[in-house]
Amino acid sequence: MTRVFARFADSLKQLGRWWKSKATADTGPNLFQFWNTADPPLQVASLMQGWRDDPDVTYRRFDAESAETYIAEHIGERAARAYRQCAVPAMQADFFRYCVLYQEAGVYVDADTEKAGSLTELIAEAPRGMLMNRDRKIANDFMFFRNRHDPLLKAVIDQAIENIEGRISNNVWLVTGPGIMSRMYNSEPALKHLFEGFVIRPANIVRQTIRFRVDLDYKQSADDWRKNLGPGGVTIFRDV
Repeated sequence: MTRVFARFADSLKQLGRWWKSKATADTGPNLFQFWNTADPPLQVASLMQGWRDDPDVTYRRFDAESAETYIAEHIGERAARAYRQCAVPAMQADFFRYCVLYQEAGVYVDADTEKAGSLTELIAEAPRGMLMNRDRKIANDFMFFRNRHDPLLKAVIDQAIENIEGRISNNVWLVTGPGIMSRMYNSEPALKHLFEGFVIRPANIVRQTIRFRVDLDYKQSADDWRKNLGPGGVTIFRDV
């Protein structure tokens, strides 16, 4: 009787593991997006809804406040303090995407992107994850990490924190943006191994699934981060 019970208990455990893996597969990969306010502009909200409606992903959107709470809870107070020093929404979005993908894995796509194809088909054959390059630079408006706590993201988060704390530049691209991974990939031989196992697709291929919209109204406003580049621009940092 004891052996029968043991086999039955083992079968239940196996069933539980199978059901958990099946449930994860059924819900699809995480898909994260960020907009700093609770109510995005109409054009942006429409694009985000297109991703939310994808039945093959588990969609979650964060704003500036919920992102700060998430970072403090899952990454730590030093990271949360660095996030609070980001005065520009683009910086907040940069920093948050690294943190949430490090903690949970999945896909991040910028809010100004339009769904044009199957995201799950795009990432299906990426063993460790997928990144995108644009003019030999590693972009971050689309990123896929298959596993939690990827060491590449740990290195990126650490570097972003150092950049913010040191206020190394008034250029978002360099401080928290694609400049971090681009430098690691192109100019730091000792860090090149962090990219092993990633599929790196050129932007023109990714664009068949993810359209990058440059024609949105908010990009022409004073709120766009590119308007403040250069030594004469408003600081991208906030004192906390």
